[in-house]
Amino acid sequence: MGKGAAMTQKVLVIGGTVGIGLALARLHGKRGDDVCVVGRGKDDVEMAAADLKARFGVEAVGVPFDLEKLEDIPAFAKTVEKTFGLPDRIYLNAGFMTDVPDFKASAAEMTRLFTVNVVAQMQVLDAFLPGLMARGSGEVVGLSSVAAVRGKGNNPVYGASKAALKTYLEGMDNALAQMGVNVTIALPGYVDTGMVYGLEGTFHVQSAPYVAKRIAQAADKGCATVYSTPVWWAIGLIIRLLPSFIYRRKPFITRAEMLES
Repeated sequence: MGKGAAMTQKVLVIGGTVGIGLALARLHGKRGDDVCVVGRGKDDVEMAAADLKARFGVEAVGVPFDLEKLEDIPAFAKTVEKTFGLPDRIYLNAGFMTDVPDFKASAAEMTRLFTVNVVAQMQVLDAFLPGLMARGSGEVVGLSSVAAVRGKGNNPVYGASKAALKTYLEGMDNALAQMGVNVTIALPGYVDTGMVYGLEGTFHVQSAPYVAKRIAQAADKGCATVYSTPVWWAIGLIIRLLPSFIYRRKPFITRAEMLES
């Protein structure tokens, strides 16, 4: 599929109960696609699936799963295929930021962040790959972030996790190019979701439905990369090109704050 295909699809949305993930699920439901919503809470995924059925009359399934349970991912994938079928498109949308500043995060908090933001998503894709490769078609859309474009002083741990996911997906795109499986990497800027609520310094904030539409359309066309808006594409370019001394002029943390950690 992809490349502008308009056939009805089976769409799996990891992290599909809130924010961009929920917007993606609703977008595909409106298209008439069947949707499998995955999230941590049983009530949340069942509510999201029921909403999709009621709104759009499509097949919708909610599968609760905790991505921190890496050892259970193969069984989770089998459950999805048994109850929903092999997906045509997979959105790898799970992710979070720590509740404390990166420089104060413990080893356990950093490990949890990388487990969910990176390793679990890699394992989910690995679990579905045999079926996609055997079929010779499929679409994978991974949600990274503009934070992955370059390391910044205010969120180095989160940025590193998103950069790791981006690099992994770039590699998988190259590896799967001749097997009929297309990979699209989304690099959203600030989006009006709970993750950015209350953050200082946000700008050019876009709605989740708008960003979801941009991402889905890019995957339809088989694009390798998509930003949430053309403005964020330009910002990403500037971020890459700015000399390092610009970033070092104003520290994001003081010496006293660092010593306190």
